[in-house]
Amino acid sequence: MSNNVTVGDHEYAIGSMNALTQLKVAKRIVPLMAAISTSQIATPNHAEPEGEPGVPLGAPEAQPSSIAAALAREVHRLSDADVDWLVLNTLTCVSRLEGGSKQPLVRGGNLMYNMLPAGDIVQLMMAVVGENLSGFFPGASAGMTEAS
Repeated sequence: MSNNVTVGDHEYAIGSMNALTQLKVAKRIVPLMAAISTSQIATPNHAEPEGEPGVPLGAPEAQPSSIAAALAREVHRLSDADVDWLVLNTLTCVSRLEGGSKQPLVRGGNLMYNMLPAGDIVQLMMAVVGENLSGFFPGASAGMTEAS
């Protein structure tokens, strides 16, 4: 399995994580996924004018500010060691495509591209989770694999 994504100015190949790593990643991100889900359910939608099709009053609607706040709370709870572990273990299956060859992002437990912006790292991690854990988090892959 390999899926290519463009993040920033570079193209990356997203590969497969082994099953044990998938389970460990899932264990660490379940609170993040729950925070997103809870913030979507807790935010009521606006009322649609009568007679127009749309989302009924009170239906869940994702509010970016509530999702961001919930996500920030859960990310803040992660230890630095967990963040390091998640970054290195999700990016282990990612390669940057350069000049017709694949260059791994992580080699020997070290990030090979230290100047990668944090936003790019997060987008790549989301692509890896979407590609590798879509069966564990049904419906999550649609928004997570579109990292560009």
